[in-house]
Amino acid sequence: MKLRKLLAGSPHVTTLTKDDDHDRSRKGDLRITYKGHEFIVESKSLQTARNKTLDDGTFAGVSQVDASDRRTVTLPDGSQ
Repeated sequence: MKLRKLLAGSPHVTTLTKDDDHDRSRKGDLRITYKGHEFIVESKSLQTARNKTLDDGTFAGVSQVDASDRRTVTLPDGSQ
C-alpha cells in the first residue's frame, strides 16, 4: 500500500496495476509505466529490528529473498 501511494503521487507514473498472481510471465507486486517505460516492481518489507543507520548517515536493512524465481533475464546488451 505504501509503494502504491508513493508511486500514485508521481506525475511521471501513468499506469499502476497489479497483475494476476498466477501469471508467471508477469511476476511482481506492481506493473507501472514511468515516463513511457513499463516496469514490473516487486516490493519487500524490512524487519524493523534489523534496520540501522551507518556511521556515514546512510541506512542499511535486511530482507529475505527465497530465490524461488529462477527465470533467465536478458539485458538490453544481449547478456543474460
